[in-house]
Order: sequence, then structure tokens, then C-alpha cells
Amino acid sequence: MMEDIFQIGTAQAKPGERAYGEVVVTTRVDGTPISIPVILVRGLKPGQILCLNGCIHGDEFSGMESIVRIANELDPKTL
Repeated sequence: MMEDIFQIGTAQAKPGERAYGEVVVTTRVDGTPISIPVILVRGLKPGQILCLNGCIHGDEFSGMESIVRIANELDPKTL
């Protein structure tokens, strides 16, 4: 039986896990990838999915900082 893995880009999380990764969105002319970071916090129980998005405007870093703090403080085993 396959494990139940949720994946976005390179981040993969089983129930009750936290995972970090990235999604490649494009490449530069020299072939270097440009990616955005992804943090998954997956609860043990099935339920709704929440997506938090920050840095839509390149000079607004407070949204990103808030998301990182929330993701790091959440305990996936209690969700």
C-alpha cells in the first residue's frame, strides 16, 4: 500500500508532518531555475486546506515573515 503523500513542488508531507521545498516557476536565459519556497504543514486528520501567500509585491516582506512564523509554530500532529 502506498503512503498518503501530499506534494507541492519538491515539498512532500505525510499526515502529521511538516515539509519544506520549492516550486520552479521559470528559468533564466542561462538555464538557472527561479523558484518560490513552499512550506507544508499537514495535519493528521483529513480536512480543509489553507493556502497562505506572501510577497506578492516584491518589497513587502512582512507577509512572508508572518507565514514562516505561523508555519513553524503549528504542530502538524494536533491538526
